[in-house]
Amino acid sequence: MGADQSAEQDERLAAVTSGVSSRTEAPALPFVLYACAWALFAGLVVWRLLDVPPGVAAFESSEYDVMIAAGITLLAAGPVTMIAAWLFAARSADVDSGAVLFSALTRGSLAMLVGVCLWWIALVVVDQLRLGRVL
Repeated sequence: MGADQSAEQDERLAAVTSGVSSRTEAPALPFVLYACAWALFAGLVVWRLLDVPPGVAAFESSEYDVMIAAGITLLAAGPVTMIAAWLFAARSADVDSGAVLFSALTRGSLAMLVGVCLWWIALVVVDQLRLGRVL
C-alpha cells in the first residue's frame, strides 16, 4: 500500500507540473544595471555641464552634443537589453517564453522610463543651478 501511494503521488505531481513552466519572469539584474547606467549618466550630465562657463548656455557647449548622443545611445540600449534578457531566459526548457517576453518588456520599459526621467531631471537641475531658474 505504501508503494501504491508513492506512485499515485508521483502521478499527481507529474500531472500538476506537466505543461506548467517553472519560470515566467525575465531576470531582474540586467534591468537594474541598465537603470544604474542611467543614474550614472544623469550624474555625469550634471557634473560636466556645471563646468560650462557662466556666459555660455549649457546647450551651446561642445559637451552638450556628446551628452545628447550618449543619452540616445542609452535609450537605444533599452530594447537591446530587453531582447537579450528574454533570449537568455528563454533558452531554458522550463520557461514560458511569452510570459518571459512580457516580463522583459515590462521591466525594460520601466527601467527606460526611470532613466529618461533622470536624464530630464538632470538637465533641469543644471539649468536651475547655473541660471537660478529653469530655462
